[in-house]
Amino acid sequence: MCRLKQISMRLCDSISMGKALIIMLLSSLVSFVSCSDDEPTRITNNYNYYYYNDSTSQNDKSQDKQENTVIGSVPEGALKGVFSVSSTKKIYFSQGNLQYRASTNTWRFADKQYDVIGAENSKVSSTNSSWIDLFGFATSGYQGKNPYMSSSNYEDYGNGMNNISQTEYDWGVRNAISNGGNVAGKWYTMTVKEWEFIFEKRPNAANLISIAKVNGMQGLVILPDGWVLPQGVSFKPGLKDYYSLSENIYTVAEWTKMEEAGAVFLPCAGVRRGTNVSEVGTSGYYWQSDGVRVADGGREVWFGNSYLNYNPGTAGDFGRASGISVRLVTSVM
Repeated sequence: MCRLKQISMRLCDSISMGKALIIMLLSSLVSFVSCSDDEPTRITNNYNYYYYNDSTSQNDKSQDKQENTVIGSVPEGALKGVFSVSSTKKIYFSQGNLQYRASTNTWRFADKQYDVIGAENSKVSSTNSSWIDLFGFATSGYQGKNPYMSSSNYEDYGNGMNNISQTEYDWGVRNAISNGGNVAGKWYTMTVKEWEFIFEKRPNAANLISIAKVNGMQGLVILPDGWVLPQGVSFKPGLKDYYSLSENIYTVAEWTKMEEAGAVFLPCAGVRRGTNVSEVGTSGYYWQSDGVRVADGGREVWFGNSYLNYNPGTAGDFGRASGISVRLVTSVM
């Protein structure tokens, strides 16, 4: 009886030692997966993964990589890059500019970041079966302010509100985006303060933007926090002359590498005034959710040949009746 008891106790001790060994092996495995200095952290447990790294030198990356790595699912319709829009908030950009088809009352994101509709935006009506991507201010469909409006009267837009942030006049707040989760309220239009943080206040901001050309389309490249350049492509920051551009010119294959690393491209989709479309391929205009004190004005990100303006002050210089681009974002949870 005593001998059986001794054998039983030794067996229990062996099992305990075995458990400890397994735990040690698992701990080593976790350290191997999450702490490699040769590649981004990749943990797959029924999740997609994305990453963004710090902008320090290659020698410094090992100590900072863990805090600059985010594990989780990238939302449907979002790009992988993570962007700080305040000291406490980060966002994803949508995969492309917002588009709308009136005949089916359908919203979607452009399939590619460099896709623009162009001249077809002149076909604005409640029965139009073509897609459009240039919209008057606050034309989400709320209170009859429809995306196909072409009135030149600024008072017809946004119900006179100076700020549509977190209201149903915001396209992303009110509408389900068919290839962006198809749930209303998931996306929103950024404020002037959020754009200002991206362009000026986040670390290394000046080195994370540039004029570029992607698949023949001119526009603005914005790089994510902690950008690391992929192999096989180049990038030089700065606002440049389109007409003498000799760098930041990307083929589809090259841009795919940039996008996989988190880069955002805002194409020069032009502007619609009434039913007249112009400046496609030369100027980009993107609504912000802030209006201005001037009753007919709206704030926008505006860029073109060697310039970038995002209206950090209170004076707006863009009429609300103008049809321009919308690029929605969603918060990193």
